[in-house]
Amino acid sequence: MADWLRGSITHTRGWAAAVIGQQQDYAGVGLDAEVIMPDERALPLCRQILTPSEQERFSAELTSQAGFFITLAFCLKETLFKALYPLVQQRFYFEHAEVLSWHPDGSARLRLLKTLSQEWTSHTELDAWFIREEHRLVSLIVVPAYGHSASGA
Repeated sequence: MADWLRGSITHTRGWAAAVIGQQQDYAGVGLDAEVIMPDERALPLCRQILTPSEQERFSAELTSQAGFFITLAFCLKETLFKALYPLVQQRFYFEHAEVLSWHPDGSARLRLLKTLSQEWTSHTELDAWFIREEHRLVSLIVVPAYGHSASGA
């Protein structure tokens, strides 16, 4: 990819997508798609994907729509990794970020639980967007170029 572009790709079960933006507007871009797991597959993965705080915060979702919510958290955290890894050049995992909130309108908020760089410290929060397409979730995080806003994403 050209140095003046930022982008991300994703694919799942015969479906693929990509997003790109100009470096002058975006420092990082993350995109992920996941097929929504059935509850019986998702529940055994809960403790690997969700922090104890998330499990407590979203206990109602884990009771009523576990497969959807655990897939959503997985998708959002993968998207966060794709958006930030090129900036920090450091691996981080599910336990290093948490979902603070999500809304059926397709918005969500995440928080880092680990300092990844001088600029990306623990407790930094980022907005995310997602859409449900039948049996699939697609999520997006854009990191605005420094001095630009992410509005319109």
